[in-house]
Amino acid sequence: MDGSSDATKAPAQPRYIVVENRGGAREEGDNHTTGVTAADVLPDAVYPRVTDDIVNIDGRGEVLVCNLQGMTVAALDDNHDDTATRTVSLGNLPAGIYFVRLNGKSYKIIKN
Repeated sequence: MDGSSDATKAPAQPRYIVVENRGGAREEGDNHTTGVTAADVLPDAVYPRVTDDIVNIDGRGEVLVCNLQGMTVAALDDNHDDTATRTVSLGNLPAGIYFVRLNGKSYKIIKN
């Protein structure tokens, strides 16, 4: 025997792709790119969740930062169609728990 195998390699099969974003939009297929943009995959993001100062905000709309009593302690105006990451500083606020409100959702932030 010469060490060669009689088995033939199967032809490469196209990969079937299924992508579902947080908003529930779904795209699938086997012969295309996903076509999902970064804005579709992460419609809203607030990070980091634990910080000493800066919180980054990805998402369109007015941003409110509220304390546990519900008082607004910081705000950013609606950025309309601008998709750039925005930042809000919590550096001047006392340590504690805050909520960032964006598009009807609340994100808990812990300020050290």
